[in-house]
Amino acid sequence: MGALRKIAVVSLLSVAVVAVVLVAGCAERPAEKPAQPQQQTEQPPAPEQAAPPAAQEKPTPQPPERLFSKTPKITLHATRAGETGTRGMNNAMLAISPDSTHWAAVVEAESGKSYVASDEGNGREYDLIESALFFSPDSKRLAYTARKGKGLILVVDGAGTPVDGSATGIFFSPDSQHYAYTLSSGRGMSVVRDNVPDKEYANISRMMYSPDSKRFAYSASKDGRTEFAVLDGAEEKQYDKTAWMSFSPDSKHFAYVALWEGAWHVVLDGKEFKGYESLAAAAEFCPDMTVAYLAGRTGSETLVINEAELPQYCALPVFSPDGKRSVNVALESGKKCAVIDNKPDANKYDNILAITFSPDSKRVAYPASTGGKWLCVLDGAEGQAYDSIFAGSPRFSPDSKHFAYIAQRGNDRFIVLDGVEGKAYISIIWPRREQAGPANVGRPFFFFSPDSRHIAYSAQGDAGYIFVVDGSEIAAAVQPWGDMLFDEPGKIHMIAVLEREIYNVEITYTEESVPAPNP
Repeated sequence: MGALRKIAVVSLLSVAVVAVVLVAGCAERPAEKPAQPQQQTEQPPAPEQAAPPAAQEKPTPQPPERLFSKTPKITLHATRAGETGTRGMNNAMLAISPDSTHWAAVVEAESGKSYVASDEGNGREYDLIESALFFSPDSKRLAYTARKGKGLILVVDGAGTPVDGSATGIFFSPDSQHYAYTLSSGRGMSVVRDNVPDKEYANISRMMYSPDSKRFAYSASKDGRTEFAVLDGAEEKQYDKTAWMSFSPDSKHFAYVALWEGAWHVVLDGKEFKGYESLAAAAEFCPDMTVAYLAGRTGSETLVINEAELPQYCALPVFSPDGKRSVNVALESGKKCAVIDNKPDANKYDNILAITFSPDSKRVAYPASTGGKWLCVLDGAEGQAYDSIFAGSPRFSPDSKHFAYIAQRGNDRFIVLDGVEGKAYISIIWPRREQAGPANVGRPFFFFSPDSRHIAYSAQGDAGYIFVVDGSEIAAAVQPWGDMLFDEPGKIHMIAVLEREIYNVEITYTEESVPAPNP
């Protein structure tokens, strides 16, 4: 890579961005019908709950405390850090670490070979970098596969190991100390952990480490017709098919969903629960280590916890961070209401999505729809109605005092912070981080500072990209690619790209004597 050079980014770059909510990386104006919130596929469950008592009274909204009293003066500088090669931007070309402080990219050398460049230096050249680039959860390790002649090389931490076959599904353990992948050869498939292969099978899927990284499980098949779980090297009962699998948060329990003779069962620690004609795709462990799941056809699901049926509920419950509180959704006469700590809310809605607790576990918020509109319910008080609210966007600040989400009215999209609408843009951008797996789950569209005094996000206007800090804007020629990090007082850092070049971006903000816009 060439010598580093600093550039002040003040011009706008008109770049066409494909925007699909929660898929292509930004919340953008649609061409026609406004996008609606998407149902979350997995939500934390709750323990068995009694039938709902009388509804609680609707609270009176309180004026929100202002997050910032002045709009800051902001400046932006971008330093060229590297390049991504010549084949365009895709998952295999650029990866950002889970903590958004490191990057790695595939580069084509003048010789025609390829190598992986990163913020820590360049790797050795290979005929081809074959796989995507995978960071460990602690952002300190990197793995990928490469071709050398006809052979495949697994590269972990820069060291290459020959692989006899095809290696796919590379991932690290939660503690980042171990890694695993699936090895496919003419003989079959096997799981390889830390370069030690397990038994060969006809097919393997759903590999996972336990949260404490000490246990390992996956689904396997000997004949391609039946499947079974392999837990810590031991084969469990064979079924027609296996589905969702998970360890409990304390790593002591293991559960999965299995199909046998036309009925779907949840299996917990080897015990097979009652079978149903249909089960939802996912289940969840509760804090008491029971398993919550939805049984029945879509639209008529019943919540089941272990083997106790709770027909009054129609969704997987959500737990507070401290595990002491829960929210569920009850269905009555075709309408849904949130049941918070066994107390149903007085408001009824057509739909309820993305229930969110504050970090201190004291506050609850969720988007809800009624009459074709969407609104956010915060601590039981209804907010403004909009055409859409992005289900993955509602967030509390770290101190739990502030609440924000992305809303849409017509073709405009904007941040709503403590009930106050921000400026409308074409899109509020979800910074791209081409890192497969859990690193992308729950990633935010916008970022609160650790002290909860500031909020920042990136957007796209009519002329290009814009960075916004506490309501102040600055235009940028670079496309945001990593999270915005409040890692120094008065400074924000992030990784961005411009065509095939990678940049380290620093945003400096200082408060000016300019009053913030009134609500």
